[in-house]
Amino acid sequence: MYKRQAAHRDWMLRNYALTFLAVTARVLVPLSLLFRTLVLGDGGGSIAENAVAMIPFGQTAGWILNLAVVEILLRRRRAHQDQDQFHPVRR
Repeated sequence: MYKRQAAHRDWMLRNYALTFLAVTARVLVPLSLLFRTLVLGDGGGSIAENAVAMIPFGQTAGWILNLAVVEILLRRRRAHQDQDQFHPVRR
């Protein structure tokens, strides 16, 4: 039963990471627009046109970033649990 609960918790964390895209994209799109403007210039378009062009990039990068963070946390937890199984605390 515990394994099913642990698997459910892992998938809920992944789901939360995907849902959190709205927040992450709101941070990444302006940052990527700023970076693009500083490095490449305005590209001949208005800031609004460039911002709209950066939205798909921000969304994709947000999904990748959020899922990568969750997977790192899940793998660390698993490694820590595995280590505790092999080295139980003696009392």
